[in-house]
Amino acid sequence: MSSSIFMWLSHPKHRESFWLLGAILAAKIVLAVIDHESRFFMGDSVSYLATAVDGWIPPDRSFLYGYFIRWVVLPFQNIEVLVFAQVVLSALTVWLGVEIVRRAGLQNRLLLWGLGLVWAVAPIQLMYERFMMSECVSLFVFAIHLAIGAQFIRRPHAIWFGALALTAFLLVALRVSYLPNVMLSAVVLPLMALHPSSTGSSSPDSPWGPRVRATAVYLALSLVLTGVALTGYKQLYAYKSGNPLAYHARQGYFILATVTPLLSPSDFADPDLRAAVFAEGGLDLKDPALREEQLWNGEGLLRRMERWIGDSNAVDQVAREIAMDAIVSHPVKFIGLGWMNARAYLQPEIVAEMVRLDLNRDRPLFGEFEHKLIESLSYNGDWKRSSLTADFFFQSVPWYVLLVAVSLPLGLAAMAVSFSRDRLALFAATHLLMAFGVVMWLAITATVRYLHVVEFLFLLTLGLTAAELLARRSTRAEKQAAAGAE
Repeated sequence: MSSSIFMWLSHPKHRESFWLLGAILAAKIVLAVIDHESRFFMGDSVSYLATAVDGWIPPDRSFLYGYFIRWVVLPFQNIEVLVFAQVVLSALTVWLGVEIVRRAGLQNRLLLWGLGLVWAVAPIQLMYERFMMSECVSLFVFAIHLAIGAQFIRRPHAIWFGALALTAFLLVALRVSYLPNVMLSAVVLPLMALHPSSTGSSSPDSPWGPRVRATAVYLALSLVLTGVALTGYKQLYAYKSGNPLAYHARQGYFILATVTPLLSPSDFADPDLRAAVFAEGGLDLKDPALREEQLWNGEGLLRRMERWIGDSNAVDQVAREIAMDAIVSHPVKFIGLGWMNARAYLQPEIVAEMVRLDLNRDRPLFGEFEHKLIESLSYNGDWKRSSLTADFFFQSVPWYVLLVAVSLPLGLAAMAVSFSRDRLALFAATHLLMAFGVVMWLAITATVRYLHVVEFLFLLTLGLTAAELLARRSTRAEKQAAAGAE
């Protein structure tokens, strides 16, 4: 066994990969030793700890992260284990991203190592290693998902769709917001077989017939396996929560709250419901800044609907129907919601306020939650105090503005650059655009933590596009040298 490992490491490419992983992990651990203060987001963290300690399944979010805490952290009864476990997973996430870029052909060591170290200290990723939130663990699974996709692009084989389906299950079980990206992979990845990249085993000059047949098989297999995985998760959620078959029991709530600026009383077809919702007055549906209030506030839209309808599952169904009708009826206004969110992200003073809210320094710990932290995880920290990572997170407002300003043009440019040659850069760019779209159009509010996956995909797409452009320049130089020699 040891001799096999030694032989593996003796290969220059493997040795480079090993040292990259070591450097990324060392940087992360040093920072964690300096600052391992745990952080919490009231509401989300409360739900996850309740799942870990009591087995409670929340009605309004995925539940697997709570079991991650139960299986990995509770046995040690020490909350610092959570931080260091997430630091290790974050290091592996960065390494997977750099490995995808390296295997795509980026051979310049200075650029490769620079990308890895910049990636290792990306501020959103760095901050959420310390939060009792599902961002870090889910991003690790997503990096595996993308690495499997990259492997399929290099060497197409049906077996990869089974692995993709497994990661699809885990992703929606951790964060349902990954569902659009999971579905994107299920459709886009099989289509890559129509025109294999230059690193694939098939020649771009091969006949169309076999490629079309292979693509049809891959697409059918991908859709079936992904569908089985997602249905399996919904059945598991229904079994454990006692709710109807769904990703979670409040999907309609979130969708309706997100699109409330599109609504008017006429969108409520049931006259009795319309009267009950609007009779009390004081309901401002048009102000997009109040969308969270519509969801959580006792006088918000959803709570008023609950008081009239009663059953929360019935409310969810009605909310979903109203929201989808509003989107179909007002597509231009719906597009405008995305622009409104983007505009908020492009204003540094608003983004600074988002960061302050993400850090939650103004909110106390809930009494029962604090008791569970102390009793189950020996927590005795001060989660509001300033720290190296929190200060860096707060000072990185220009980075968050840059992410939003550049992600869309970068994704489109990467697609244009890679469309005829590099399937891997194209795959990453489509995911970047999808993640960007989810944040802008499907998020109930603009907040920096929703950019977590965008940050990862931005750096991945940037690295892959750079690799493609450098490869093209090298090819041109070789052709010119050959022409000169003749």
